Amino acid sequence: MKASPEMDRLIGRAIELGDYVRRPRHRLADLGGYKEWLHFCMCSESLDAIINFNIGDPYADHASAAQLTCAVRSGGWHGDIDEFLAQEVSATPGRHHVRLGESYVRFEGDHYRLKAKLRRRAVEFDLALYPLAMPSQVNNIRLGNEPTLHWFLVPRLLAFGRVQLDGETIELNGTPAYHDHNWGHFGWGGDFAWVWGYGHGSGLSSPWSFAFDRLSNRARTADLERGLLIWKGRERHRLFRGRDLTLLEGGSLRPQAHLCLPRGLGLTRPAQPSGVPAHFSGRAQRGQDVIEFEFEAQNLCQLLVPNDDDLGLTAINEASGRVHLEGVLGSEPVRLDGHAMFEFLGD
Repeated sequence: MKASPEMDRLIGRAIELGDYVRRPRHRLADLGGYKEWLHFCMCSESLDAIINFNIGDPYADHASAAQLTCAVRSGGWHGDIDEFLAQEVSATPGRHHVRLGESYVRFEGDHYRLKAKLRRRAVEFDLALYPLAMPSQVNNIRLGNEPTLHWFLVPRLLAFGRVQLDGETIELNGTPAYHDHNWGHFGWGGDFAWVWGYGHGSGLSSPWSFAFDRLSNRARTADLERGLLIWKGRERHRLFRGRDLTLLEGGSLRPQAHLCLPRGLGLTRPAQPSGVPAHFSGRAQRGQDVIEFEFEAQNLCQLLVPNDDDLGLTAINEASGRVHLEGVLGSEPVRLDGHAMFEFLGD
């Protein structure tokens, strides 16, 4: 991927304009259940990492004002979810800085600076993440009968720094990464489910990366939205939507490594997770442009969230694995072989 200072400047400006805190300053009488989180992840053969700053609703009727989720797969899984009181949280609307206790993430003009440290587990991140591709933003995503969700994403970054696990230090020197930022008013457990995913080619010699999303009703019998966005190098290259895409799921994942958080809620679930396909594939076509992809899930981190309006749980299944994508855009052949992470949300 060739250096382009001007394009890097434009990417930084797009992040400044789009990736700022939206947390409401005042309670809206007719809208409850505000949610907002900043999500970072990495996946490779030897390492998966998930870091999530959940800053939520400052006016919610519960003690915890925010949560920090950290999960790392290196050999086995390590991780936990920490909760924070309002006085431990700094997340000012319009700013590019979130602090939860000693942990924080902020954008510093050309990179994200992230430090995260769990309180009860020996897991710590100290990272600088440099964006390599132009962000994308999707507004007013309708979640069934719920109000709308908004999604800002940076599909490809390079992570530098270190991860510390139980006294072991893992050095990162250009590890591929992904980031998104989501916000909106909705309730967990509503009549919606989703699948999203991202993937990169192996190494900087591969210019291709992608992000995928599928939004459906809770039973997954009716799709409300589908999208596949392809980047070439730093620029958005091709978007497929709706009926451009056909999708196929197969098998049931039996992960090589599995973590369920929070650990207490995990005791209520079957030892073998369900609802996550072993294979997920798709074909996108519009005119002469054709892309096919296949994701093979291998490892799983399952995050359990209590529903807002009943006693049930929503499972957010983060599956990492291998991805193969190929096709033709215009007259140009496209091929991507690498690692990917897909998220399957449901019961």
